[in-house]
Amino acid sequence: MSYQIKELKPELAEDFLDFMGNTDFSSESHWNHCYCRFYHSDTSWEDWRERSSEENRQEAYNAIKSGQMKGYLLYDGEKPIGWCNANDLKEFKRIKKEAEDRLDLSKKIGSIICFVIHPDYRKQGLSKKLMRRAVSDFQAMDYDLIMALPVEFDKPEMRYRGTVSMYQEVGFQEIAREDKLSVMLYEI
Repeated sequence: MSYQIKELKPELAEDFLDFMGNTDFSSESHWNHCYCRFYHSDTSWEDWRERSSEENRQEAYNAIKSGQMKGYLLYDGEKPIGWCNANDLKEFKRIKKEAEDRLDLSKKIGSIICFVIHPDYRKQGLSKKLMRRAVSDFQAMDYDLIMALPVEFDKPEMRYRGTVSMYQEVGFQEIAREDKLSVMLYEI
């Protein structure tokens, strides 16, 4: 099959919102309201759980329209079937803290933090395609490093950050491991 990856731009905001709003997150129902805003916030876990779906949806819309929220949508024809949240590390307030003690934050650092693939399209290597595109674009934009934080969960549905082996396939190195969390770096 031939799929097309499109960089998230303001004109694709509705495609993103429709995709996230209509994806089955029944395995983790609290993901229904995320709209991929969790890593962009630094609220407490309790405050995050109190946020409404509409609040996150509107925040995502505004961030996409302003160019602040970046990433990639994967299409089958005209239908969005996948998403990769990839952006400058500075935009991911929640994970920036993971990097402060490990990295020189004066460098230009990108991060790949989340993948969502429509259930009918899973187990086809589509997250890898999205990740490779993100890596290629970070290279083209003269980034120094790319950071990823995969967590090795037993349930495949929980591996929304990708897997260690997936990142290693393209040259990421594991620089730290804390229980099931790996800190992976790709030096450009």
